[in-house]
Amino acid sequence: MKSSRHHRLFYLLICNLMIVIGCAKDEPPLVESQTYECQRTKLENQFIVHWKNKKPTLLNSPYENLKKFKIDHKNSIDFIEPNYRIAQKQNFISDFYSPPIRLQNRSAHDMIHTTAAWQAGFRGQGIVVAIIDTGINLNHPQLRNRLALNEIESQFGENGIDDDNNGFVDDIFGWNFVDSRADAIDEHGHGTAMAGVITGSSFNRPSLSMAPEAKILPVDFMNETGGTEFHARQAMEYAISRQVHIINNSWSINCSQLLKQAFINWNQENVIFVNASGNSPVDVVMNGIIPSSLNLPNNLNVGSLDEFGQRSSFSGFGDTVKIFAPGEYIPTIYPSSGWNHSVPTSGTSVSAAVVSGAAALLWSAYPQAKATEIIQIIIESADQEPSSQRVLDLRKAMALGNSRFNQHE
Repeated sequence: MKSSRHHRLFYLLICNLMIVIGCAKDEPPLVESQTYECQRTKLENQFIVHWKNKKPTLLNSPYENLKKFKIDHKNSIDFIEPNYRIAQKQNFISDFYSPPIRLQNRSAHDMIHTTAAWQAGFRGQGIVVAIIDTGINLNHPQLRNRLALNEIESQFGENGIDDDNNGFVDDIFGWNFVDSRADAIDEHGHGTAMAGVITGSSFNRPSLSMAPEAKILPVDFMNETGGTEFHARQAMEYAISRQVHIINNSWSINCSQLLKQAFINWNQENVIFVNASGNSPVDVVMNGIIPSSLNLPNNLNVGSLDEFGQRSSFSGFGDTVKIFAPGEYIPTIYPSSGWNHSVPTSGTSVSAAVVSGAAALLWSAYPQAKATEIIQIIIESADQEPSSQRVLDLRKAMALGNSRFNQHE
């Protein structure tokens, strides 16, 4: 009864907020937004079926055949929505040139006091961060020793067998949901760049490397043209199944009921979802940007700061954007870059990666903490700027964490 009531309420909410095609009693509705962005990014002949008693599935069908499908399954379906494309460029600005002179001696680490954690001996040990993105360069010298291996699969090697029975064959280093294979290799550069901000070699590192001893799990759902909401959900589900601590989402979407409901369903998971607010200077709540418009206990939505500690001109904002971190001219790596080469990069993607690294540092310092407690420490210890944004401060976060978790030691 409770589940049925939940389905009815969710259905009514959708009917109120979205354009609903076919809300007749004889068939489930097709729910889709009529905004330009959503109409532009919906994929032709791809639909997501929201079932009443099982997980959503992807339906490849011409539009003219959809009505018959809905009628045939009318008692089992809540609603159907288009499958929307996610463009990673919304959160990422590549700067293939030297930063302005005024920035060359300005370190993001100085702005947020990263060394407070490093000097205390905490560098992300024991923490796994999933990067839901374009994959990474698995052989990059800064990253190849930071990969979170699937221990069971790695024992048997690439033998074409699903040795751990998780539904993914030979997923030693992660999974590629674009091509459905164990090959999360970066063909674009975005995922590798985020990995370089989050972790990396602690020796002579050219990238920011917030948590140089954290492990990373690359989960590929985007290629050079972007990804889809359905693959994004699959990628995060996979990361949760691999028992990661933190999920870095350096991407956003405007139109997805699928992802909105997924994040709500995951709000009891002991996982921190770090989400970029997007590279459009708009209120994320007013514009319905997913996931950064969601106010959930294990979600940490991130905006970008410039070199002066002010909100970047391109950054999304709003009541649900709880923390801001450096996001302009941040040094990181690319798939083809070598040991000592870096590229300055900007965007809320980068800010999210900075916060993922910061969360890894804090969780390695306080392994007994829950995901929500790490988030609370980050938010409550932040510097409050006159413009109302909270600025990440690891020195204050460490002090607050010590008072809460080490008071009896």
